Amino acid sequence: MWVSTLWFVAMLIHDSHSLYERVTEQVSVELSGFHICYSLLNGTHQTGCQSDQDGNIGIILYYEDIRLIQHFDEICVDDGSCNNFIVVIKFDHLNEKSVELLRKSPVVKGMIVIERYASRGKPLSEDAASPNEQWSAYLDDPQWNAKHAIHPHGLRFLNWNKPIFHVSNESDVKILLNSCYKKFNEDALTVRRIQPPYCYAKLTSFMLSAGDAETCTRRETLFGGFSQSSTHLCDPVQDENVIGLVPPMEINETGRADVFLLSSRMDGFSSFTTDSGGDVSILTSLIATLAVGEAIGQKMEKFGKAARENRRHLMFGFFNGESLGYIGSSRAVWDIQNTAFPASFKKEFRRNVRPINLTDISIIMELQQIYARNDRTYFIHTDWDSYTAKKDLVDSVVSTVRNSSGMVKVEYRNPSPDSRVPPASCHAFLKANSTIPCVVVSSFDSEFNYNAINSMSDRIEPRDRKELALQVTAIASSALYASLGFVYNVDNVEDLKTEYKINSSYVDKLVECFVFAENWHTCELFKELLENSRDYSTGEKRVYTGTGSGYINIVKTLVGMLLVQAIGTTKPTKNVTSADQCNSLNLQQNVYRYVWMFDGSRNASFCYQSSTYLTTARSPAFDIEGYDWSSLQYSTWVESVWQPPKLTLFLVSDDWPAAVCLAVIVLIASAVLVWRVSEDWFESGPVRNDAAL
Repeated sequence: MWVSTLWFVAMLIHDSHSLYERVTEQVSVELSGFHICYSLLNGTHQTGCQSDQDGNIGIILYYEDIRLIQHFDEICVDDGSCNNFIVVIKFDHLNEKSVELLRKSPVVKGMIVIERYASRGKPLSEDAASPNEQWSAYLDDPQWNAKHAIHPHGLRFLNWNKPIFHVSNESDVKILLNSCYKKFNEDALTVRRIQPPYCYAKLTSFMLSAGDAETCTRRETLFGGFSQSSTHLCDPVQDENVIGLVPPMEINETGRADVFLLSSRMDGFSSFTTDSGGDVSILTSLIATLAVGEAIGQKMEKFGKAARENRRHLMFGFFNGESLGYIGSSRAVWDIQNTAFPASFKKEFRRNVRPINLTDISIIMELQQIYARNDRTYFIHTDWDSYTAKKDLVDSVVSTVRNSSGMVKVEYRNPSPDSRVPPASCHAFLKANSTIPCVVVSSFDSEFNYNAINSMSDRIEPRDRKELALQVTAIASSALYASLGFVYNVDNVEDLKTEYKINSSYVDKLVECFVFAENWHTCELFKELLENSRDYSTGEKRVYTGTGSGYINIVKTLVGMLLVQAIGTTKPTKNVTSADQCNSLNLQQNVYRYVWMFDGSRNASFCYQSSTYLTTARSPAFDIEGYDWSSLQYSTWVESVWQPPKLTLFLVSDDWPAAVCLAVIVLIASAVLVWRVSEDWFESGPVRNDAAL
C-alpha cells in the first residue's frame, strides 16, 4: 500500500505542471448569476466582447484606483513581467479614461462588471454621444448624448477583444469580493506585488464569428456548401414591427390617403444581451402610444366614421431594431417603396389591404423619453426642410400638443434652418422623402437630460411611480388630441376632449406592468395575455430586438396583443368559439388580423378582429442582391453565435510542491466527501472539488 502511495505521489511530482493545470480545472466553483457581453458585427467592423476558445484566465483584481492597473501595465511593458488579471469593476466606475485603459491594457484579460445603478449625475448610457449617427438624415447630426455617454463612441460599440461578464446575483458578488478577492488577493495586490496563493477567475464566452458582417455571412454560405447541415456563425438582428391602421384601407380604395403616423420604438440595448433596462429609453413612450390607441378604441365607431368622411387615417407604428440603425423603420420605408406595406398584394386573396405610399404619410409624430424628473418640462422638435414644406400642418399639430398637455409644460422654439429632430424613426422616412414633417415630443431640449439611455441602468425608481404615470398620461393626451385634430380635420379640438380621454387607470396598469414588474409574468395582465402564446416561461424584462433564432421578443408580443385589444373588436366574431376557428378567418384576406386572446375583464377568451399587422423588421441590406456592405444606407448589424458561457473561480498556488500537496489533499478528500457549492466554499481551508469546468 505504501509503495502504491509513493508511486502515485512520484507520478504527481513528475508532471507537476500538467497536474497544476488539471487541478485548477477540476477544483473550482462556477457562478451562474451573470449576463455576458457578446459580439456584434456590421458591414465594416466588429464590436463587443469575446474570450479565447478555452477561456481567459487571470487573478481577480478589484478596480478602485486607476493607478494600480497602470502600475502592472508598466511592469509588463518595461521588463516583460506580465501578470494576467480579471478586473472586477462597478458599472458607474466606467468612463472614457477607465474604459480606454482597461480595453488596451496588456495585463487585463477580462472584466466582471458588478452593480448597475448609480447617482443620477453620472454618465451611464452605453450608447454613443451621437446615437445612430451613421444612419442619420443629416450630415451634421448634433451630439445629443455627449453629456451622458460612458464613452463617446458608445460602450456597446467598442471592440474589446476580451470577455466581459455582468454579475447581478448578490450572493455571487459576495463570493467575488469577500471570499475571493479580499481573502486572498487584496493585501498582495494593493501593495503592488504578487504573492500566492491567489484567487483566479476564468471567463469563457467564445464567439464563432469574426471580422465583419459580410465576411461572416459569406463563411456561413461557404460552410453550408460543404455540409448538409447548416452552420450558424452569425444572425442578422431582426424581428417584427407592430403596425395598426385605423380605419384600414382596402385595395379598391383609390386616390391619395392622408395618414397621421404616431410612432414609437420597441427596442433598446445594453452591452449585455439579456440585461437591457429600457424604462425611459423605450417603455414609457410605448405606454403613452398604447394609451392613445385604447382611448380611440373606446370610440372606434365614431372615430371611423369621421376618418372615412375626411379620408384620413391614423397609423400606429411600433418599430423594432431602431436603436441599431433604424432597422424596423428603414425596412418599413423599403417595403413602402416596394408596395408591400403593411402587407403585399396577394392575387389569390378575396380581400387585400391597400399598400400605402410615402406620399400618403402626411406627418409623423414620435414620443420619446417620457420622464422629466426635475420640472415636468417637455420640448417639441421639428425638421426645418419638412416644416417649410408643410408649415400650416405642423403649426396646427404643435399648437394642439401644447394646449392639450395637462399637468406638464411643453415648450417649442420657432423652427430655423438649424432645426433638427433628435434620433428617431422618422430619420428613415426623411432620408426617403425630406418633405414628410416630423414632430418629436421629448423630455429634453438640445441634449438628452436622462443619463442612462440604452443602458442596463435605465430603470425608474418605484418611488416615482405616481409622477411617471401622471407625465405619461399628460403626453399621451397631447398625442391623442393632435391625432384627433388631424383625422377630424379641425384646429380646435376642445369639443373632442369631451368625447375622447386618456384612461388614467389603463396607464397606471401598464406603468405597473411594463416598468415596475421585475418579471413580466408577475403582472396579472401580461400573464393573461401570454397564457395562450408560445412558451414565454422566462418572463424576463428585456427590450433587445434579438435575431429570431430562438430568442423570444416579449416586448413585441405584448405590444401586438395590447394594440389588438385597444383598437380591435369582438363584435363581428361573437359566434367564433375556438382558436382554430378564429385563425381560419385569416385565410384568403389580409385586411384584418384575427387573434384568439384572453380578456381578463370578461374572464374568457375571444376572437378579436383588428386592422393590425406584423411586418418584417429586418434590414433591407440582407435582402438586396449585391448590396454594398460598406455603405451606410441601411443597418448591417449581425449578432455572433456563441458557445455556452462559463464563469469559474479557483485558487492557485505559485509553487509546484504546494500544488502537489493541494492535489493529494483534494484527491483523498474527494473520495469520501461531497460538499455543497456555496458562499463559504472559500472559507473551508483547502480548495474543494465542487465543480468541474
